Amino acid sequence: MDITTDPEQVYEVIGKLKALKRRGWIQRGCRQTESDAEHSWGVAFLVMMYTPFDLNKLKCLQMALIHDLCEIYAGDVTPHDAISPHEKTEKETAAVSRLAQDLSQETLKDLYLEFEEGKTPEAVFVKDLDKLDMVIQCRFFIDQGYLPKEAWNEFVPYSQKRIRTPLVQELLNRISQGYFK
Repeated sequence: MDITTDPEQVYEVIGKLKALKRRGWIQRGCRQTESDAEHSWGVAFLVMMYTPFDLNKLKCLQMALIHDLCEIYAGDVTPHDAISPHEKTEKETAAVSRLAQDLSQETLKDLYLEFEEGKTPEAVFVKDLDKLDMVIQCRFFIDQGYLPKEAWNEFVPYSQKRIRTPLVQELLNRISQGYFK
């Protein structure tokens, strides 16, 4: 067993991720929000449920769990924020580099960069599930009365344009079918 990483540092990272609320929901006036940790768990659960046999499920799970870790230091930047994609990438890469160094886990940076670059089938799949989880959360918040129904018309088209995996497209269609238009 490798316990070279200081458990106090791991505790701090976990706590910060659990405390970091997702700004996209706050920006839309959602009365209930989720944390980055809750979102990452949602993506990881989708990975567990739907990863095709030809993909490396462990790598997908790892990406799902760490894909938003950089937001601990870089902040949760949404498409509505006044920051260029280049600046966002620089901030997030610096943040994940810091985390990898602090935790003595260079693998974190490697997995994060693979996810962000979206060049492997695993990265594409997890990125797609990241979008699907957002739609699932949107539907849940609407059903609970935390978010207005109009939000549906923003989140679903946004995800439909970005999801590339046929399986995840089908899941999105099944979740969306017969729901608000």
